[in-house]
Amino acid sequence: ELARDSAAPTVGSVKNVKRLARFYKKYKRLVVVYPWQGERAGLPAVRKLTGKVDSNFANCHKTRRSTSGGALVYGCHTWDGWSLTQEVVATSSGESEFYAIVKGAITGLYIFHLLRWLDVEGTPTEVLSDSSAGRGMAARIGTGRRVKHIETQMLFVQHAVARGSIVLKKAKSETNCADLATKYLAQHVMTRLLKLCNMKLIGAGVLAGLVR
Repeated sequence: ELARDSAAPTVGSVKNVKRLARFYKKYKRLVVVYPWQGERAGLPAVRKLTGKVDSNFANCHKTRRSTSGGALVYGCHTWDGWSLTQEVVATSSGESEFYAIVKGAITGLYIFHLLRWLDVEGTPTEVLSDSSAGRGMAARIGTGRRVKHIETQMLFVQHAVARGSIVLKKAKSETNCADLATKYLAQHVMTRLLKLCNMKLIGAGVLAGLVR
């Protein structure tokens, strides 16, 4: 949001910058933890790649574009995350969730084939979404009357689901880490979701102690 306002900042943009500055003053680092997993931890080999996705419908009041957010997880390791403004103006929350699923599927398939090229075998990529409408649009072939305007290049995900390359699953809203990338959250909710992704915020006092 700050990047969008950089060309023509407003009073609201200044407030958002101050809010970000206060956050950075309190929390200096975001630490991503990668614990042992699979055979290293005495457990079965990790083979599952999971994309957790979400969207915030029409959250930009100027352009009415939605935001896609997500995280790509391999076992319990968070490998990638994104928060992007959707290029197309979605006309419904279900459509914006569908675009979020498409982004998750693209990223998941890319990493899946990269792992296969490295001779790492795995199960088909799972994409988790808390939207039944978005999952329904991705699980069928073709479009209905209400979404016939969707660009045809987005529909590849339907065929990926049909042939089993992508597995769609329901995500619980209260444990969906992708919420971190799509909307403002209370501090306790943000801390809980970061913990689910094996991430934690380091405060200024803790960081100063570590440096010393």
